[in-house]
Amino acid sequence: MDETVEAVLRASCTVAVVGLGNVPDKPIYEVAQYLLDEGISIVPVHPRAERVFEQPAYRTVAALPDELRADTALLAVRAEVAGEVLEEIVADGRIRNVWLQPGCEPAAEVMQRVRDAGLRLVAGRCMMAELQRRLEG
Repeated sequence: MDETVEAVLRASCTVAVVGLGNVPDKPIYEVAQYLLDEGISIVPVHPRAERVFEQPAYRTVAALPDELRADTALLAVRAEVAGEVLEEIVADGRIRNVWLQPGCEPAAEVMQRVRDAGLRLVAGRCMMAELQRRLEG
């Protein structure tokens, strides 16, 4: 497991799950359930959801209350939306780790701006699969 992946997983006590709505058929729903089962707190972020897993959902990352202190943003959205969310995360400045699920990677220059802002970034890997691999190893 590479250093950045390991560092982000270690730092991820509370994860803002961007794109997590109330659709159990979507892969991110299963990933979020797995995080909860492993004792990792999640904060749903979705523009239309009010509650997910009996927790309040927030419309944007910037709308997260300070007391939630999300360590990591886990994105499971379309690539064009991911770029906007990443810009918001950088501007907001509270979250220091970003994980992009496979298929939601925006343009390389957007990801480079995230790294240049000092955030750790993992792209194109499934957080659940990496956690499972870590637990097995």
